[in-house]
Amino acid sequence: MTLDERSIITILMGIMAGIAIASQNTLSARAEPIAGPLPTGILVNMGGGFVGFFILLFLIYGSQSVTWQSAFQVVHLTTLGGSIGILIVAGASYSIARAGVTAGSAAILFGQLALAIIIDTTGIGRDEPIPLSPPRIAGLILLMIAAILLLPRDG
Repeated sequence: MTLDERSIITILMGIMAGIAIASQNTLSARAEPIAGPLPTGILVNMGGGFVGFFILLFLIYGSQSVTWQSAFQVVHLTTLGGSIGILIVAGASYSIARAGVTAGSAAILFGQLALAIIIDTTGIGRDEPIPLSPPRIAGLILLMIAAILLLPRDG
């Protein structure tokens, strides 16, 4: 199997997103014991929304491809995604503050991939469903085992 340039860029972008998620999770876990999980989730998303608004303004006024009309065509999806983001940050900050970044991230990744397999298998996420196969199930089980093994132990 050879990787073309698009595949390599896709993998690198995924790695960068993973690094950003781990960084955000770490910051959120530091805030969670002080503010609590739900306020932390809300505050992180408010901060991101504030910064994102200015990035959107820059994109709209500095680019021909992004317009207010195109931005508002997806506002229902982005609002739902942002609302879910509050729960993501709340759960991640709670989990990571108690289990550590490694175990908490593995548990989050397991949950993410468990739902992703359902989405892929049903075809919700793309035009064609991706069949559920023994290797995909085994990969998910291995990730669950990894999350359990990565939990901190006394002694």
